[in-house]
Amino acid sequence: MAETFGLDYIIDIPLADEFNQDVGDKVYLDHDMYETIVFNLCSNALKHTWNGRVTIRLYVDYKDKNKMIVLEVSDTG
Repeated sequence: MAETFGLDYIIDIPLADEFNQDVGDKVYLDHDMYETIVFNLCSNALKHTWNGRVTIRLYVDYKDKNKMIVLEVSDTG
């Protein structure tokens, strides 16, 4: 879709080994629900961006001694 609309589509996700090393623990989630959420976020970002870019980032954030896995979808729309 991004290519069709002439948008830049940036995916910033670390390599699996690097990400797993940062996380260090298993992550339990509902795969179907996660897929639905990611699809909806990306779809909305593409739908509402007429020019510019859509960026997807996945990273580990350390707050108050807790590790949080963050999925961030941003756009210029």
